[in-house]
Amino acid sequence: MFHELSQRFDFEAAHTLERDRDAEPSRRIHGHTYHAEVTVRGQPDPRTGMLMDVGELRSHLATVRDLLDHRLLNEVDGLGKPTLERLCGFIAKRLRGPLPGLASVRVWRASGDHCKLVLCSQASSAPSMDAMRPGRHDPDPSEVEVASGDNRTSFNRRSTAQVGTGSSRPLRVALAMPAEQESLIDLLCEIHRYYNDGRTPSREAVRTHLLENLLSRASPHRLVVATLHDGTVVGLAAFTLVYSLVDFDEDKRKHCQLKELYVSAGERSKGAGRALMSWVANHARENGCHRIDWPVKASNARGIAFYESLGAERVVDRLSYRISEPGLSRLARIGA
Repeated sequence: MFHELSQRFDFEAAHTLERDRDAEPSRRIHGHTYHAEVTVRGQPDPRTGMLMDVGELRSHLATVRDLLDHRLLNEVDGLGKPTLERLCGFIAKRLRGPLPGLASVRVWRASGDHCKLVLCSQASSAPSMDAMRPGRHDPDPSEVEVASGDNRTSFNRRSTAQVGTGSSRPLRVALAMPAEQESLIDLLCEIHRYYNDGRTPSREAVRTHLLENLLSRASPHRLVVATLHDGTVVGLAAFTLVYSLVDFDEDKRKHCQLKELYVSAGERSKGAGRALMSWVANHARENGCHRIDWPVKASNARGIAFYESLGAERVVDRLSYRISEPGLSRLARIGA
């Protein structure tokens, strides 16, 4: 016997679709109101009486909805041809990490067309959600393990990673979620102190920047966080997928630009940095990128050694330039 918990979300989106029947109307850009239902399966926690908190479930769905709502689906990274089947797979792929008991995803439109993707066995019993938390499941063939000193990093190709640290604490790696906001602010404050001689920023200023800029739809960056089982964010990676202006072959025209990789001081050398880089590498490959580029301070010997341990090669024929005020204003006035 098991329980199922479902939650629904709606989104408005446009697409164009190549098909054999009714080809011309489908080929023109048109929009739909989509409905999606996500179901998790397992046994309720004896302590709380819940399979999972519905507020947590809604938070995860809101993050996925933001990737689809009021978008041209043909331009959504990682979706591919915007069919109902692909939408189910896209949603499932982004939820399997934070929702280890994910059982099914259903997507439908008002016209009556619908598709359901079933991910869990229909067996008569299922483990509790707690039993399926990161670090407590048996690896499947899509996982690989990388030894990191006394630590072991288990990277799952379904866009999540679990790390067993020296203290046996499970670590989850996934796109930043609204529920992690406060702990993510703590880490951003630490990053600010690291780069600004220990000066502490205004927490409200960091909150505003996070919500209005870093996590906004307009931001070119995506934030991936490494989170402990108690919800503490201990590391992050920020990256952008960009197109080349000089390489036009399909396997070379897109690459990933890593803006920042940071692990909290007390969590370094425990596998978090490796898990974050593995997540970004997997995401880059799945989205057609052939390489990852990033800068590093010449004085950061520890960081350089870490990157080279991953197999990264130093680019010796490139230099980094920067122009800031007042030079930036003088340059802007040249063409005024």
